[in-house]
Amino acid sequence: MVGNLTSKKANDSMSSFSMLKAFDINIRPCKQLSTVEVLWSPPARGWIKCNTDGVASGSSLLDACGGLFRDEEANHLLSFSVFIGPRTPVVTEFMAVIIAVEKVKQLNWSKLWIETNCMLVVKAFANVHLVSWTLKSRWLTC
Repeated sequence: MVGNLTSKKANDSMSSFSMLKAFDINIRPCKQLSTVEVLWSPPARGWIKCNTDGVASGSSLLDACGGLFRDEEANHLLSFSVFIGPRTPVVTEFMAVIIAVEKVKQLNWSKLWIETNCMLVVKAFANVHLVSWTLKSRWLTC
């Protein structure tokens, strides 16, 4: 009952959400910080673009990554999503790119454009020392 009288905002934790719902407490979500419009543009002719993303919530059931492959006409070619166990947000971003590159190698595609929202992953293509030691061998072989 006291939970419904508070003016506090809920965080984005799934465990907090579950707990609040279990006690039938009204949820007051945090305000959205901002909205940024992003326009997708197709890759050059003959290339395949893969948009990747990772999410880490601190719960092994929710940490995952995924990717979406499209051609120059924006046709969906392939997509993937993988639960990867408890990881940090940066590791999930790296795993998304690693898995995307591994899929491309399996399919013998030769021209891949990767888009990610993690600048550390982008910089790791030029400096392998930025890759966590737990992922380095897989990063180097993909």
